[in-house]
Amino acid sequence: MAPANLMTEKDKVDRKQAFAEFWGSTHVPYECHFRRVHEAKIRCETGRPCPLDTGIPRAPRKATDEVLRLAGVVAY
Repeated sequence: MAPANLMTEKDKVDRKQAFAEFWGSTHVPYECHFRRVHEAKIRCETGRPCPLDTGIPRAPRKATDEVLRLAGVVAY
């Protein structure tokens, strides 16, 4: 965690998008360096992307007020 005042407006927008789309980020909370969008792994037996590898957690987090504040989606 870091003080919210270290984030730019672009960082805030990026963080909201990353939260909504289940993107990962680095450990620098105020710069929002996000990794690329998820790409499904290629299955060896078919040579095609795995249909089960969606990049979305099977048990997604609940978007409680606390979680939204910690993720930087809503102001605190």
